Amino acid sequence: MFDPQAFVLAVLVALSARALITRCIPPEQPPEHPPEGSPVTKAKTPATFDLDAIVEQRREAVGGDDIVFTFKGETFSFPHPLLAPDEWKEEVAEAGVGDVDQVRAMLGEDQYDRFHALGGQAGFVMLIVQQVQQSLRDEMADGRPTRPSTSSRRRPRR
Repeated sequence: MFDPQAFVLAVLVALSARALITRCIPPEQPPEHPPEGSPVTKAKTPATFDLDAIVEQRREAVGGDDIVFTFKGETFSFPHPLLAPDEWKEEVAEAGVGDVDQVRAMLGEDQYDRFHALGGQAGFVMLIVQQVQQSLRDEMADGRPTRPSTSSRRRPRR
């Protein structure tokens, strides 16, 4: 026969014992150093991020600190937005909302003048910026590219 009082008492004893045990056993401590090559150490406590490793992985993934492109046989570059110095980002942000002003700030006066003299347009550089933004959106958190969307592929007819 089911005894509700005994059941409640058994549950309370079990919960009390569990609370006592969890207070007596110290939680796992994170290791002093993360495993070599791992940017994140996962433990039962909050994760510890190795920012040096994360930045270095990003630098390798994007091919360096700068985005380099060629136009009419000449080479141009500007800092990769994720790795760019804060001062550069502030200059671009303060340049204005127009793409000409922003690209001039991104490339700097000398490079922009040389690019423009070759027939380059600010919109051309903005195409590169769009490609970089798209590639960042397409990457998963672990840095690997995601699979292409099925909605962008043609499906065979049945």
